[in-house]
Amino acid sequence: MKSNLFKNLKRNMEMSSKFQDIDFSKESRKKVMQKIDNISKRKKYPKWKLTFNVAISFFILFGISYFGFEHLFVSEPNPPNADETTQLPSDNNRSEINSDMRAKQEVKELLRNSEENFSSAKGVYSTYIKTYSRETIIDFEMNMKNPSGGYEKAVQDDGSKYYTYIDENYIWDLDLQHKTYFKTEKDDTTLNFTSSILFTDYIANTYLQNEENWNIEEVQSIVGRDALYITGTLNDYNTEAYGIHTYEFWVDKETGILLKYKLYSLDGNVTSSLTVKEISLNTNLKEIDYTPNIEGYKKE
Repeated sequence: MKSNLFKNLKRNMEMSSKFQDIDFSKESRKKVMQKIDNISKRKKYPKWKLTFNVAISFFILFGISYFGFEHLFVSEPNPPNADETTQLPSDNNRSEINSDMRAKQEVKELLRNSEENFSSAKGVYSTYIKTYSRETIIDFEMNMKNPSGGYEKAVQDDGSKYYTYIDENYIWDLDLQHKTYFKTEKDDTTLNFTSSILFTDYIANTYLQNEENWNIEEVQSIVGRDALYITGTLNDYNTEAYGIHTYEFWVDKETGILLKYKLYSLDGNVTSSLTVKEISLNTNLKEIDYTPNIEGYKKE
């Protein structure tokens, strides 16, 4: 499960000087362009939607398809100093290191399989994006059982409302302010933002790929659930390229669902954040028709 990316990514990438000197392989280019072409069938989202998707899932597309994990997320080792004597860890230190590595591998496995750890989810969360100084409250429901479906209802602090519905066959994006909608055939059970907190394999495969760059600090309580508190640092390349230097994730210990996150710039300011305010899992959701009422709306 992957978060939806944005329609104009190809054009923005080609205009950015950060990518002009990189020699992409023909195969990688073809894969990414196919993804972009598929995504372009969806509507052009407002800027706040684009920024949120970039913040939490930008690395998925570029990290995997263009550069590869080795280039993006593996720090270059420091060259050995011939004048320094190599010190081997003691038996106790080796045991602690092995235990820490096992714990990290278990966390990554939990995140990679989050979608298998719940059958339904319903709740409310808020997002903040520094670029636009804007908070958005999102009410969501996702049913993984047959028939699968769900919705998310996003309300910005300026009163703008954007709703997304998914049923067995289609995805609808509604702009309540302008009374317009966009409809596409469904190729996956995914919601614009909610997928980023429910299906967290991308966190394991990107932010946590290099196990030397992050730590499991402790278990904290978020909305009444035990959450693993994870802190980490991106390497210099990613900090310069994407403006994100450090991060904090609070991950549900039982399911791997993301309950809270904060991304920080090099100067320590929060660039974006998300906080789950309410969540209930594996409850018997009412069997409803996730097809929206589009009477009075104009198709885009």
